[in-house]
Amino acid sequence: MKKGLIMDMDGVVVDSELVYVKKFMTWFKKQGIEMGMSDFEKIIGTPYAEAIDYFMEFWGDRSSREEFAEMFAQLKDQVKFNYRDILNPGVKELLTYCKKKKIKTTLASGNSMDCIEKMLEECGLESHFDFVISGEKMRRNKPHPDVYLKAMEYMDLEPEQCITLEDSRAGIRASKGAGIFTVAKVPEEYCLPQEEADTKVKRVVDVIPMLKNA
Repeated sequence: MKKGLIMDMDGVVVDSELVYVKKFMTWFKKQGIEMGMSDFEKIIGTPYAEAIDYFMEFWGDRSSREEFAEMFAQLKDQVKFNYRDILNPGVKELLTYCKKKKIKTTLASGNSMDCIEKMLEECGLESHFDFVISGEKMRRNKPHPDVYLKAMEYMDLEPEQCITLEDSRAGIRASKGAGIFTVAKVPEEYCLPQEEADTKVKRVVDVIPMLKNA
C-alpha cells in the first residue's frame, strides 16, 4: 500500500478551471478577440506569468503587458463562486479512506494560499489534508518539481511511496520530475494533454484501488 497521496487543487479537488475559462472567453469576445476552448486548454495549469505571456499573443499592442496584467488580475478577482458548488465528486470519500488507512495526504497547488484556504473552508476540507502547499510560495512553481519535493519532505516519504493526482501538463511534469507515480484526472468538458501521466482516471475515487494494490 502507498503511504502518501498528493493532490492538485484546480481541476482535481475542485472543477474551477472551467469557471474561469468561461469568464475569460466571454471577456475576450467583448474585446473583439475570438478564443475557443482549445486556445485555453493550452495554458490550463500554467503559472500566472506564463498565462499572461500567452494571452498577450492574442492581445497584441492594445496595451502594454503591465496594463494587460492589471486588467486581467481585476477580471480574475471578479469571478465569484463558492468552491463547495464545484467540489469534484468522490474527493471527501478518497480523503476519508486515506485518513482511515493512515495514508498521509498533501494538497499541492500552484494557486495562491489565499485561494487554497478559501477552497478548504468552503468545501469543509480544513481537517482532511495533513499538509497544504502553495506553489506560489516556492522558488519555482509548476512545471518544476519543487512543490512535490516539498510535499514528500513534509510527509517524510520517498517517491516510490507516493501517488500524485494531477490534471494539467504542467502539474504532471512537476510530479514526474519529482519521480512520483502520476495519475491524471480526465476533465469532463474539455481536453488536456495528459499523455505524460502514468495512467488516467475519470473519477478521483478510482485512485483508491491504486493506493491499495501498489
